Amino acid sequence: FHCLPYLRQLISMAQRPARDLKLSATDALTDLFLTRLLPERPLVPFERRQLPKKPSERLLLQAHFEDELKKAYAEVAEIVMKGTGDNVLHCKQRMLTSLLSML
Repeated sequence: FHCLPYLRQLISMAQRPARDLKLSATDALTDLFLTRLLPERPLVPFERRQLPKKPSERLLLQAHFEDELKKAYAEVAEIVMKGTGDNVLHCKQRMLTSLLSML
């Protein structure tokens, strides 16, 4: 749960126009999501989560974290998709590699 602000900061770095910063941040985000953050199952949005009538605070925090993680992953996927349209071949190839690993 405490990693969300740092994740947002990396996402904002990946949205900047500087190509070297964008590529580094995108590589870091892709690696972070694929090796550490994403579970083996699909992420469930908060609205679709089946919660008991009196959920514990821990369960609510987990549901919130998973919802925010899903939104962040969608943002990263969008950044990578936009990056595949870059005019510089090296940048386009790195973004395509990231996109392929995210599938």
